[in-house]
Amino acid sequence: MKNLFFILSTGRTGTKFLAQLLDNDPNAKVFHEPYKRDFGAYVHAYYSEELAMAYIRDFRAKLILDIDVNIYGEVNGVLRRHVKALQSFFPEAKIFHLVRDGRDVIRSMFSRSIMTKNNIVSKRIHPKENDSFYGAWPEMNRFEKICWFWNIENKFLRENTRDSIQLEKILFDYSYFKSELLEKLELNVPHNVWNNAIKTKINFTKKYKIPHWKQWSLKQLEVFDKIAAKENRLNGY
Repeated sequence: MKNLFFILSTGRTGTKFLAQLLDNDPNAKVFHEPYKRDFGAYVHAYYSEELAMAYIRDFRAKLILDIDVNIYGEVNGVLRRHVKALQSFFPEAKIFHLVRDGRDVIRSMFSRSIMTKNNIVSKRIHPKENDSFYGAWPEMNRFEKICWFWNIENKFLRENTRDSIQLEKILFDYSYFKSELLEKLELNVPHNVWNNAIKTKINFTKKYKIPHWKQWSLKQLEVFDKIAAKENRLNGY
């Protein structure tokens, strides 16, 4: 295998779009969250680094190595808690943190099922005992919980990856996309292919349940500022 990469993120950050865009290189095979088993494994990995290591060692590593291509990549939101295991088993792999403005992600998450009883993944995630929000969790409303969720997951990725890329710049600046991603991954996606791709909406939120963050209530702005604004600034927003 010539080249191996993982682009890790939270949900609602354009992962499916980016995987399909990068897969246009004929020498590469780029997957978006290819195994349903990853979703349950994410929950286990959130609570246990040992289980994260075991999942990559016993299941995912073999599947990755069995695919015979020049360049293998994944744009995968649910492997984010496996970043240390991926670094351990694939030290040569290039690993990126894909980030999007947290206010836009939180708005999109709120319009989906994140942090509701209907979401079998996120409903199992809550602050650990050493988290400052551990005691307050039962009384927190859904908006507060989503802000916490976005914050804690992006903080984890930022602290455990070396390279970060912003979705907004990928969408609006081909030179950024080329220099910060394509050249580092040794991929070839021509400008015209990128230009056509950014005009196509993939897995977008059709109806939002809360307004754009510029029209958030004073209370919503205060919650975001208290829980997630610092992390958002650290990620360039």
